[in-house]
Amino acid sequence: RWRWARAPHTLRREAQKTFWLRARIVYADDGVLRVEPLHGQASHMLGNLAQADALVRVPGLHEAAPVEIVRWLAFTPC
Repeated sequence: RWRWARAPHTLRREAQKTFWLRARIVYADDGVLRVEPLHGQASHMLGNLAQADALVRVPGLHEAAPVEIVRWLAFTPC
């Protein structure tokens, strides 16, 4: 099931490319759910999957999608 979270300020979007990031989902001090991308996002770097809570979809610039909110899928039921 898709969920929504606030995107990090460092989120990068490209013109015709959708990104999938391995990430941790955390609650900020203000109680808002936020995405924290893990280091080592290249396709051959799979070690960070052990720390990841979620797979985050980052839409390309060709999609009419808000920049500050991203959709994510949990790796475990929550």
